[in-house]
Amino acid sequence: MKVPIDWPARQRALGATESAESVLVVLTTPEPGGKGFSAFGNRGADSSAHQTMAISVDKVPVGIWRLQAEFHALPEGNGATVATASAIVQVRADGALLSASGAPLGSIAVQSQIAGVVVNDQQTVTVGSQVAPEVTAFTPNGIAALSPNAVRYAIVGGGEHATLTSGLVRGVSPGDVTVTAEVDGITSGGQVISVVTPGTKITTVDIAAQGLAGMPGSNTIYAAVGGQGAQNPNSVVAIDTSTGAVTGSVSIGSAPQYPTLSADGKTLYVVVDNGASVAKIDSTTMTKTAEFSIGTDPFGQPLTAAGLAVSPVDSNVVAVSTNWIGIGIQIYRSGVRLGHVDSRSDQGATAVAFNDTGSAVFSVTGFSPSELIRDDVDSSGVTAVTTAGGNGGYPVSFEGGRLYVGNTAYNPATLQSIGQFVNAEGTFGGLAVDATLGRAWQVSRTRLIAFDIATFGRVASYPLPSDNINSTNIVRFGAKGIAFIEQGGGIGGGRIDLLNIAPGL
Repeated sequence: MKVPIDWPARQRALGATESAESVLVVLTTPEPGGKGFSAFGNRGADSSAHQTMAISVDKVPVGIWRLQAEFHALPEGNGATVATASAIVQVRADGALLSASGAPLGSIAVQSQIAGVVVNDQQTVTVGSQVAPEVTAFTPNGIAALSPNAVRYAIVGGGEHATLTSGLVRGVSPGDVTVTAEVDGITSGGQVISVVTPGTKITTVDIAAQGLAGMPGSNTIYAAVGGQGAQNPNSVVAIDTSTGAVTGSVSIGSAPQYPTLSADGKTLYVVVDNGASVAKIDSTTMTKTAEFSIGTDPFGQPLTAAGLAVSPVDSNVVAVSTNWIGIGIQIYRSGVRLGHVDSRSDQGATAVAFNDTGSAVFSVTGFSPSELIRDDVDSSGVTAVTTAGGNGGYPVSFEGGRLYVGNTAYNPATLQSIGQFVNAEGTFGGLAVDATLGRAWQVSRTRLIAFDIATFGRVASYPLPSDNINSTNIVRFGAKGIAFIEQGGGIGGGRIDLLNIAPGL
């Protein structure tokens, strides 16, 4: 890592930025307690304006990092801190630094005209503690180092969650507080700082997961791992959520996906063989106990599964949503395909979920404009009874008497919208809903966001360790845990993040 430093002509005014003699630049991962890399540099004997490089000894991995620089009054990092600079940056493979937006970072200027101010993303403060918000000030050519007390802050939203005194934000109650910063007459836009209670913990499992299954109260989740995974390829693994360790594995066939647990957590189903079959697993012993083909359509073409659900009242009954070539929702009892097809057989379905009594299944058709369908379930299979238009969200889930599709909740009887979850990031991944706790959680780019399911309002958020996650595969575990796949998995799969959530979030 090489960081260019622009030194101005030296002066001797006490505490002035121009009096700095050395700089320490540190890169850390955005999450708390992350590994750090440092670069150090002295101004040197030249008293005129000039540029030097702060160079790190160790190679910094490619990724998103938090940059912090301290300018000191004496050489070798000694003396008072007379200026600081900070930014969220990207490190390229060649060691170059970019801004969070991907633009060139430029040099760090000890003193220069301010062209822009940004409150850094992914900041937290715990209830009862206080922090000085991190701010990036830009010159026309790079980052500006700011002398102490150069920034004026303001809370412009969520003031019930924090107070602001002498430039320090103090956490009062869990939630999101929006802060702006002003430097030399230039004011930033508002940025969320998360106020959290101590105890939220993030554990990352570096495994190429393509699907997750979990349930509240259980400290084990299950991941389907594709053939490209370096560990446990073409298998389903059990993961201890307290440690992130793989505690069991079963080889299951090619391209496993859509792992789904029964209501009692004892049986796990997963789609295998590139969507052609469904395997049944005893989750307590991690052994495969059965496998069945999902069959063909009326034209003899193989069906391909696009979703899977287990009846909440009979773990031998599963619903499979099939591809657009196929015939929509199919019901299987102990591997035997039942009769009837849904009325939208020309479009197939992309996702499926049972209601809480097992008497109906809900699905979304695969083509645009998509349709939301309710099918009644009986001993013969399914029969479509209600259709509504307009939501292609994925996945579909049923919780607490409501149907959730994408970011919208529906009345399951009428398929009419009840409300919608909206966040300022403008993106929306999958939902994990817990009616008992009255919360819904969503992963959106850089944050886990918590919503109140009664009001649909955003109540809190927590920064995540990577950028642009936007996962559609998110499940619950334990007393208040969330697991999700970064980048939504895909052909190569993605690593898993486990969040043991503290109260308030």
